[in-house]
Amino acid sequence: MRVPLKFVVAALIVTLAATTFAFGPATRSATAQVEQRYLVLGKGGRLPAEFESLIQSVGGRVLMMFPEIGVALVASADPAFPTAASVLPGIQSVVPDGTMGAGSGADIGSMAASEAFLEPEGTVVEGVPAINPQQWNLTRIDVEEAWSRGYLGQGVTIAVLDTGIDYLHQELAGKVNMALSKSLVPEVVPGRAPFADLHIHGTHVASVIAGKGVRAPGVAPQAELIAVKVLDKTGTGQESTVIAGIMYAASLKVDVINMSLGFIVPRRDPNDDDPHHRWVRSQQLEALQRAIYFAARSGALMVASAGNTATNFDLDKTNVKAPAGVRPVVGVSATTNLDVLAPFSDYGRRVVYVSAPGTSIYGAANTFYFPPRPGPGGTLLFAYILMSGTSQAAAQASGVAALVDSKANGDLPGLLLRFVLARRSEDLGARGRDALFGYGLVNAGKAVGHFHWPRHDWDRDDDGD
Repeated sequence: MRVPLKFVVAALIVTLAATTFAFGPATRSATAQVEQRYLVLGKGGRLPAEFESLIQSVGGRVLMMFPEIGVALVASADPAFPTAASVLPGIQSVVPDGTMGAGSGADIGSMAASEAFLEPEGTVVEGVPAINPQQWNLTRIDVEEAWSRGYLGQGVTIAVLDTGIDYLHQELAGKVNMALSKSLVPEVVPGRAPFADLHIHGTHVASVIAGKGVRAPGVAPQAELIAVKVLDKTGTGQESTVIAGIMYAASLKVDVINMSLGFIVPRRDPNDDDPHHRWVRSQQLEALQRAIYFAARSGALMVASAGNTATNFDLDKTNVKAPAGVRPVVGVSATTNLDVLAPFSDYGRRVVYVSAPGTSIYGAANTFYFPPRPGPGGTLLFAYILMSGTSQAAAQASGVAALVDSKANGDLPGLLLRFVLARRSEDLGARGRDALFGYGLVNAGKAVGHFHWPRHDWDRDDDGD
């Protein structure tokens, strides 16, 4: 029994619509009473010895350190701190912490349906799960072909960097590694684990990736999920927190890192000390790049949403959509059921590597806002909702990668998975890689088929980028 049920979704979505996605420091100016947060980058990818003492000597305090990549998060209430810290020995740069958001776009207010659907509680049936009639997207990317061959994501671990995961929903109960899941935002979750979702975004994304198939399976229903909460209940977070999430996931040696989030960061910074005003790489971008490169070396595949502002990033030469536009992250644009680019989807060869369905995607609704309701015979009814966005498209690309990786019980390197996603996609636009769909629509059936690869060329695209 599937019964549409009106829920007050609008109030939740307003918080997403109010999210800001441009890079910048906190909105309040620094005063003697207000601390500002900064990313400090060490020279040569290392932090100097006695780093904490050095930072304290110029009025700062260390909040987090990532010595593996030479980056730290510090706070100071002194407006002169950035200048003073930047000339310390071994310090390359000091930049403001930036703001990221779920969905990677300001139009997310229109991204969710205004009604939820109730599905009766149940148990997972052994073998291949049944696709819900609402899940047109799973049929379109041919997951049944992969499932029929016995590849359902078994042996694969996926870290979901998002607003958390509702581990109490029937599609996700038992799917989330409770011991390894972690919250990196200071939110109190009454009666729930710290990484529990106080939003709707992370839960929906997680179920699209790996819902176990009680009523609506994810792409990789047997994959294990690790919740890494980097965004708060408003759907926003800091660049430093996302860096911390990437580093944490990499330390666990996860197979796939899904990042349905993003922000805009300058590509370059002007060097005002140079009389010719030459440009150097943005230090905000480099801080994130260092974490991404570290995770890539750990063997993880990173997947990110392209964004929902209908922007062509090939026309913007000064900014980068991060993390989707940071190689080797797999940036994903969204398509409709007519195989055209979704009207909200960002695009451009600088940000899109592959595409996946992203409109009216059926998935789990957070029980924090949509608690189970009594059903016939003492059963419970769980809520599901339709959401649209490149977040959902990225989730499906992560799921397809997990299906491929399950061929080797999670032992395939991330760069190989990236290669397979591209070479086994379905070309939708101009031949080869294009600005709208990248290499094409991900295809689970083709991806798990027999593939051959040049062993030394996994990390090189056809166009050399």
